[in-house]
Amino acid sequence: MSRKNISYVKGYEHSDFTDLLNELQGKNENTEMIDGALLLDAPSSMEPVCAYEESEERHRIMSDQRIKYLYSKKDGIIHDKHCDNAKDILDEDLLWSEEYLPKLKPCPDCMIHAYVIAGAKDPKEIETYLDFFERTKMTTEQIRNIYVENGMKTRISIDTMTVWHKEDTWRIKSLPKKGHVQLYHNNYAVRANGVREFTQGFHIQSLMCADTDIRYVLNIIKKYEYKPEEYALHNGKLNKAEKKKAKQCQVEKIQKLTLSLEALLGEKTAEPTLWQKVKSYISGLFSKKTFFELNDFLMVSEQGYPKNQAICVYIWKDKNEQLFWQTGIYNQKLKQFSVCYGTVRYAINEDKVIAWKKMNADAVALEITDRRN
Repeated sequence: MSRKNISYVKGYEHSDFTDLLNELQGKNENTEMIDGALLLDAPSSMEPVCAYEESEERHRIMSDQRIKYLYSKKDGIIHDKHCDNAKDILDEDLLWSEEYLPKLKPCPDCMIHAYVIAGAKDPKEIETYLDFFERTKMTTEQIRNIYVENGMKTRISIDTMTVWHKEDTWRIKSLPKKGHVQLYHNNYAVRANGVREFTQGFHIQSLMCADTDIRYVLNIIKKYEYKPEEYALHNGKLNKAEKKKAKQCQVEKIQKLTLSLEALLGEKTAEPTLWQKVKSYISGLFSKKTFFELNDFLMVSEQGYPKNQAICVYIWKDKNEQLFWQTGIYNQKLKQFSVCYGTVRYAINEDKVIAWKKMNADAVALEITDRRN
């Protein structure tokens, strides 16, 4: 196609389509023609800021899905890659990492997001995570402890956070009352050699985990360790030397799980005075747990024992008159209070129990669910 020659004729009157062209191109319509020249109005004080032009290297970093964090070699503050503060880092100072670097200082604006993406299998659900953290009263330090210090992996739903740590899977479920949670543990079967085989489903980890706080459940997840020798002892499959070692492990475990009140109370006193001190201590220790309210605590010497299969908080004493507290189920036929930790059952004869309190209906329902699982 040949190009057309365009000629201009003096005095030729033509139509001006400048305004239409400017409108189509998004230019300022407030223009006028003087002596055939286009005169623009004075620039407005609301001029748009020129967009930041990304360097080729920064564009490569931002496009790489493996890179999660940016930081400056000058201030040593680590950011989530998409943090607005990271945009202020000059290209010559910019460093990156695929993993969270705990020795660097956290950015106050994006630290929670940065912690979550270190271990979340669904990092795009950050808003659901934030809502869960708020409902369970989880602190920033606890969030960091989950992902950075202990390397746990998580997945979130509306009211439940699934946690993978070491060999086990856990579920933390938020309860309607703010700050209250339940802890579920994966089901498993134990084979003849003591090795676990994980099965479908979850169960409430223990009665104490039916209604507790986030600090308690995170501590259990962090410290949990399956010990085959304890399971073998429970099932009578150890020789004498192995039994002695396993029993020692049990003693150490019980010492960690029980609370010596006598050490706190000093010299032995008459039972009514001692009981008042016990009540005062437990009231402060468990004020956040609904089933530890002391309104309905009963003395055995006055009210006797609870009904068969009642789930209780109870205080008992050993042969040395040392006091402990525990939760468990009362068996009228066996005349015992008992509680299970994993596959191990601990029983206390009823004559050692000095006081008890029935747990709330929610905990009872959860115990029934636990048995069915």
